[in-house]
Amino acid sequence: MIKDGLIKLGFKPTLKLFTDLMVWYDATLGPRYTRYHSDDPFAIEQQMDVIQYAGIDGIRITYQGLNCATSGIQTEAARVITQQCEKRGMLCVLLLDPGIAKKAGTTPLETGVMNQLLDWQVQEILKSPAYLRDQNGKPIIMEFDLASSAGAGFNLANLQALLPQYTIGSKHKMYSWADMPWTAATQTAYANDNANPAMLMPGVMLEFNDAGFVNADGTIDNNSEVWTKGAPFREAKSLAGNFYFDQLAAVPRSTDYLSLITWNDYRERTTLEQFFAAQAGVRIGS
Repeated sequence: MIKDGLIKLGFKPTLKLFTDLMVWYDATLGPRYTRYHSDDPFAIEQQMDVIQYAGIDGIRITYQGLNCATSGIQTEAARVITQQCEKRGMLCVLLLDPGIAKKAGTTPLETGVMNQLLDWQVQEILKSPAYLRDQNGKPIIMEFDLASSAGAGFNLANLQALLPQYTIGSKHKMYSWADMPWTAATQTAYANDNANPAMLMPGVMLEFNDAGFVNADGTIDNNSEVWTKGAPFREAKSLAGNFYFDQLAAVPRSTDYLSLITWNDYRERTTLEQFFAAQAGVRIGS
């Protein structure tokens, strides 16, 4: 479906489309943003049905590790999604959220991240035949700003040295992501990232809006970003698709992979899920 439009725009018929799946919806976040818990096998199967209906080939799983508040839900969801990818002939890859380093549980932090990735539950994912690998057959692990977000002392090069059996890739280098605010400077940086020959998976999104801090009494402050009270929210309006097409213009047509950001990050309003669920006639979580 989406791929037909991309091919029309000059992308290769063999292009593999990924989308970013958030797996942290629990009894607290679920009712506020979705109709499901992320580890509900029935809801996951419905999600995968709709994702395939949209013509998407792979899942990038945003994962906060074994020590986060919702680790049980996230880890089980990631495992079930991986199993679904195996069953459906799809691909999957992990994207490490800064939470995996913030809750590393050790000093140095890199050791704690390594320990979580070597746990049998995560190993089940990384060893899956559906898991994305580099040209040398090494599983790829992507990370989202761990060094800048996890605090002093985290060194990505040290983590890579501890895990030579994996290829660890970062934003701006292995994959691209439109940074907010979307200004002339961030647009130029995004285009430069995609021009890098080492860029594996450019990413595009339809829109972005992270307004909506939840106050202690449950009311919503739409003048603050969802993460921090008083911090101004950031927004990139879809403008009839212009934001999406501006990003696509900076993506090489020869790319083998493209990520659609995101499937279900409702807090930053980059979601695709509701549009394709409506088209497919599937009420996820029912």
